[in-house]
Amino acid sequence: GKRILSLDVALLMAGAKERGELEARVTSLIREVRKADDVILFIDEVHTLIGSGIAGRGNKGAGLDIANLLKPALARGELQCIASTTLDEHRLHFEKDKALARRFQPVYVNEPSQEDAVKILLGLREKYETYHKCKYTLEGINAAVYLSVRYIPDRHLPDKAIDLIDEAGSRARMESFKKKKEEQCSIILKSPDEYWQEIRAVQAMHEVALTNRLKYSLNENDQENEVNVEVLDDSKTSPTTTPSASADEPSVVGLEEIARVTSLWSGIPVQQLTADERKLLVGLDDELRKRVIGQDDAVVAISRAVKRSRTGMSDP
Repeated sequence: GKRILSLDVALLMAGAKERGELEARVTSLIREVRKADDVILFIDEVHTLIGSGIAGRGNKGAGLDIANLLKPALARGELQCIASTTLDEHRLHFEKDKALARRFQPVYVNEPSQEDAVKILLGLREKYETYHKCKYTLEGINAAVYLSVRYIPDRHLPDKAIDLIDEAGSRARMESFKKKKEEQCSIILKSPDEYWQEIRAVQAMHEVALTNRLKYSLNENDQENEVNVEVLDDSKTSPTTTPSASADEPSVVGLEEIARVTSLWSGIPVQQLTADERKLLVGLDDELRKRVIGQDDAVVAISRAVKRSRTGMSDP
């Protein structure tokens, strides 16, 4: 088997000021990879290696860049490498350096579909639930993908959907913590009279429970009633422990929480994000006529275009 190790380019270049220092580091790296014989090197943002001469030489591009040091090892097959870059940087650097481009086979990674993005989020759900101490509903996962595609067009899946559930989980945890603090403060701010009222209520409940237990214990043949009274007593005293139990329960992140974060990012009100789109499309003509007076033909044309767009159909 092979091990995939990531190359920290910033750490590799850090402090390399003297002539030959960076070259020595890269040569040592290639030697260690060749010696291990089971390493595949992963280089993120590989375009940063091209033209990366020694700092301090004062002449841009005058120094030997790291890419030129890697070419011989790549050509001989001594170094197996996976590199990532953007399309723009690939055109700018790799298409100019034909020798380097020959040593790599380009693989284009397209944006995943919405179905694949949902699967990716489901795979990451447990990790984010553990970190944020919350629970993501399936509806919330689907909403993160759908709303991010529709209202955040300047970013790509799955990053924007992952960021949505991440921020929604963070906000849910903060709100839960804030609510818990408010409950603790409300308990601290209670007056002595309120505490005495609670104590008297508990004492009265305890006396009623003892009376019922004594009443039913006289009937030796009716053991079932005694069990019911004990269960009843537990249920009466349970409200005092319920708040602490519910306080430890994880927050639930669903459609509303995801829509709220999307609204913050896009500036679109939450009500419009969660509204039934079919109802909006049905009343679109009337809504447009309220705002556009005397332009019925234009209103109909715009309404039809919007409906075709939202249903995924094109103009024949």
